[in-house]
Amino acid sequence: MKTCLLFLTFIFTLGQFTSNAQLLFMEDFDNYDQGPISNQNSNWTDLSTLKANVLHNGGAYTACGSVDVNQAYLNFISAGAGNILIFRSMTTEGTQILVEVKISAADGFFIIFTGNDNNFYTYSNNNYNNDDIYLQFSMNFFYNQMQVYENGQLFGVYDIPDFITNLDGVTLANEAGDFRLGCMSLWDTTDNDADGYLASDDCDDNNVNVNPGAAEIPYNGIDDDCNSDTPDNDLDLDGYGFPADCNDNNSNINPGATEIPYNGIDDDCNPNTRDNDLDLDGFNFPMDCNDTNANINPGVTETTYNGIDDDCNPNTRDNDLDLDGFNFPMDCNDTNANINPGVTEITYNGIDDDCNPNTLDNDIDFDGYDFPTDCNDNNVNINPGVTEITYNGIDDDCNPNTRDNDLDFDGYNFPDDCNDNNGNINPGVTEIIYNGIDDDCNSDTRDNDIDVDGYNFPDDCDDNDADINPGAMEILDNMIDENCDGNIESTVSNNEYNRTLRISVYPNPTNSYIHIESDNLIDHINIYDTFGSFIQKTDQKDIDVSRLKNGVYLLLIVDSNDTKIYKRFIKY
Repeated sequence: MKTCLLFLTFIFTLGQFTSNAQLLFMEDFDNYDQGPISNQNSNWTDLSTLKANVLHNGGAYTACGSVDVNQAYLNFISAGAGNILIFRSMTTEGTQILVEVKISAADGFFIIFTGNDNNFYTYSNNNYNNDDIYLQFSMNFFYNQMQVYENGQLFGVYDIPDFITNLDGVTLANEAGDFRLGCMSLWDTTDNDADGYLASDDCDDNNVNVNPGAAEIPYNGIDDDCNSDTPDNDLDLDGYGFPADCNDNNSNINPGATEIPYNGIDDDCNPNTRDNDLDLDGFNFPMDCNDTNANINPGVTETTYNGIDDDCNPNTRDNDLDLDGFNFPMDCNDTNANINPGVTEITYNGIDDDCNPNTLDNDIDFDGYDFPTDCNDNNVNINPGVTEITYNGIDDDCNPNTRDNDLDFDGYNFPDDCNDNNGNINPGVTEIIYNGIDDDCNSDTRDNDIDVDGYNFPDDCDDNDADINPGAMEILDNMIDENCDGNIESTVSNNEYNRTLRISVYPNPTNSYIHIESDNLIDHINIYDTFGSFIQKTDQKDIDVSRLKNGVYLLLIVDSNDTKIYKRFIKY
């Protein structure tokens, strides 16, 4: 694989060497007089027994150069072998050397190559007879190989020992007859990276991408085209190199330039220098209509009445927000088109509709009270500071809780309610008899003399029976006190009763308790209504009758001697 690569490389080199090689030495004998060559050129050593002489007009075989004025040869003419010519070059530094030799041989010759003071290759040819031969020896000391060409055709590929690093001598000698040296040239064809450029011209002959024919790649720190005048950095020659110069193709853009806002270019190569959004509010000009004030941008809520387009939207109203044709502050409510100096004031709506504080919206009657606190704002005598006048049908003090009627909260108004200060007196109440009050506010409802016998309770001991009253005649032995004298007469005289059982009942009439007081020991007491129906029996002298209905009741009082007497009491 190594040999194949070298072979391809050498073919390329040989095909290009005339235009892609550095001439280290050329000998075509154009400028020498006849005589030993060693006397004329110190690079040569002539070891022949017959000194080599330069012969002019030796034939048509030209020298290595394009022009050979003298057409001279270095002649080795001898009857036998031993003519030796040694060329000692300066030590070659290139890794690829081309030696070119043009010889006309009569009998044969050989060429020996020396490197590091050692012979490493010998070319020998005894097959030519007065023929011209053009030889090329291409040596590569990096890969340690040599290619030999005869008249442009590959003769062979040979290894060069590893310890041979350069060419330091070439020896030419005949073997049996004569030979003539037309020229010899030494070329440096070193092109280690095979990029077509010699090492002498290639500033990095180990990098195929670096040579005079390569395009300079900026900012890689490499002289790609081997031309120091081609900038690798600071391409715009503004004195600033990349990456400090953020645009090295424009001399107006560099760290020394002044930033020009709103051109979309980082002129001073400093991303912290604002080109847009100078006020750092997150919005760029021209969307941000004032890029020097962070409080003015499309994301801001329009502040009305400041004369500034805060949100950068001319369609957002700054004044006359309600589009009623009046500006603030003349328009005292610029969010309501119904409020402006051209509107008629609407009272009691709490709004200065016409934007005139002198136009009354409330307290129309100037009594110091506003509607609705003032329930009649057209009457100075009606307001919360006035004392309520009862029964005039007017809420004088504007307090519905202050009674104008039905003062006793019984649900009936005066004058239907004949006593509007007592909740127990009204047309809906049941008349309570014998209390001297018109409870139901109906003069036709009897409070006394219920039986209309001309006698009032309590004088009339049974006001439900017209036949029982102080003017009635007592009927004996019927258990009824017809004449209301407190005794139930019988054929036995009252005096006997009184002597037998002396009893007092009080208070009478009553609405709670009655007390029985007697000289004798009482065994029990029965209570009956006027219809003779039994109500209750007790042995107590203090009797609770508060639960009895209003009316007349009889007491049957029985003592320990089983003496009986009736007494009447009234419950109201």
